[in-house]
Amino acid sequence: MADINHSSVPEGFKEIPGYDGRYFINEKGEVWSTLKKRYMSRVFDSKKMYLTVPLSYKGERMRPRLIHHLMALVWMEECPGEWGASRGKYQINHKDGNKTNNAIENLEWVTHEENLKHAWENGLQSFGENRSNSQFTSEEVRSIRLRLLAGEKCKAISVEFGVGVECIKKIQQYQSWKREDWDLIEPMMEICKSKWLKTTLQCVKNGGRFWYYSRARR
Repeated sequence: MADINHSSVPEGFKEIPGYDGRYFINEKGEVWSTLKKRYMSRVFDSKKMYLTVPLSYKGERMRPRLIHHLMALVWMEECPGEWGASRGKYQINHKDGNKTNNAIENLEWVTHEENLKHAWENGLQSFGENRSNSQFTSEEVRSIRLRLLAGEKCKAISVEFGVGVECIKKIQQYQSWKREDWDLIEPMMEICKSKWLKTTLQCVKNGGRFWYYSRARR
């Protein structure tokens, strides 16, 4: 450890491993710098929607670190399994749905599927036309599906909307917009063979809550 005076560290802080004693963090997710002898400014990452803090090691340039990840290193219990963003792996869940609340009592280990389920049930995910990059409205998607059921071709509809054919095919197969038009799933299965249609129907029969548990594999 570098010869750094830790007398400035406020009570209730623990050292963040890997930074040679330069940074400490408390149960609220506040980070203290022993070099600057002050709290580190937290920065909101608008892409990931989490709070970060810029940390540096031995003169390297400052790099943003997710505060809830730092909390996991210092304050949370050891991860019960493999940490990651894919099926079956563990992630950190913000219990109250507020991603800026990194207090230890608001954080817990959950599986990837449990994390997505929590987001879905608490309205924390944007779906359908509420997504910022949505190309269609719910009304347009239903119209597309009805036209496909009536015999129109994906290519003709794609030209009209100015999108690729694959985009319309994903709507037809419920690979995208799968939380819309559940009454059209079975009729669509009569004209289109797709594992996504079968998977979506299974999810609907389960109450529409477990999309990620039974998601079809590519």
